[in-house]
Amino acid sequence: MIKEIRLDKRPTTLKIVVATKTKQKIWLKVADPTKPNTYYIKRYANIVGKQSFFVNMPIAPNEVDVIVYNAKNGLVKKRQDIQSVRH
Repeated sequence: MIKEIRLDKRPTTLKIVVATKTKQKIWLKVADPTKPNTYYIKRYANIVGKQSFFVNMPIAPNEVDVIVYNAKNGLVKKRQDIQSVRH
């Protein structure tokens, strides 16, 4: 799943909730869409059930791409819950 989030260059904390039925290696990336190969975060976790990721962005661009994908199956097709909390 790739979702664009508009931040308007304001400090933000993104909350990304991922849910799986079985143990899955899930990758999470937050990228700058205007700068190729620029990631604010690039990490993975082995998830069973539901897990939340919090991404602090004290210096934020105009918008970011949130990318969530399964290492085995590719991009996650179902919509995941992503929230932006302004500071």
